[in-house]
Amino acid sequence: MPSTSTSSPSQVYSSQPDETTLTDSLHIKQDAAIWKQEYIVSATNILANLNEIEFITKNIKRLSENIPDRVDDEAINLNEKIKVILERINDNEDIRKLKERSISKQKGKQTYAKKEHLPVVSHEKAKNMSLIV
Repeated sequence: MPSTSTSSPSQVYSSQPDETTLTDSLHIKQDAAIWKQEYIVSATNILANLNEIEFITKNIKRLSENIPDRVDDEAINLNEKIKVILERINDNEDIRKLKERSISKQKGKQTYAKKEHLPVVSHEKAKNMSLIV
């Protein structure tokens, strides 16, 4: 006599994942990858901009040390104000921490990228290793 199942259709589980679940999982992974890529670009831009501010600060300092005689007082005063503001920005503890974090992210990204590369093997060496017939 055949046995009858007492389980309802909602209680029966397939060994294969639902297509919607797979699609949702792929979208979540894709969204995370996009977010991470945008984050890396932003961190890179922050570091580039902080380096640019540091370069400009050094340039303004250099210019303020060697002002020609014919430069008007207004330009000299403006130069001094800009120099002080830029020095405060560069000396700010939060800015330094941000720069350090951006640099560490860059180093981490470079290390990760290096791990992803396969070693380069010459054609001759590959033949000797029986990789090429």
